[in-house]
Amino acid sequence: MFTEEMPEYPGGMTILLNYLSKELQLPHLESVPSCTGRYYISFIIEKDGSPSEIKLAHGTCGEKIDNAVLKPFYGMDKWIPGKKDGKEVRVRFKMPLNINWK
Repeated sequence: MFTEEMPEYPGGMTILLNYLSKELQLPHLESVPSCTGRYYISFIIEKDGSPSEIKLAHGTCGEKIDNAVLKPFYGMDKWIPGKKDGKEVRVRFKMPLNINWK
């Protein structure tokens, strides 16, 4: 299904990226190896704008870093939902996220 209006984060993509950069807290543990790479986070914006089914679609640096990368997505504000034919619809996103943890 194609969406006529894609969901939008309140305030736009710049606000979302600022939120993620503030909220992303990678663990500072010597037991966690350094990791540089690209993650892809998959999630759905529901009809009411809430994010759901948040998971890693690609990329991993181990369980502790993976969990830290996903955590801010669970705390996101509701989005403005996507629409098709004037009705709210569920939309799946796949968002790239570069990680440089040392």
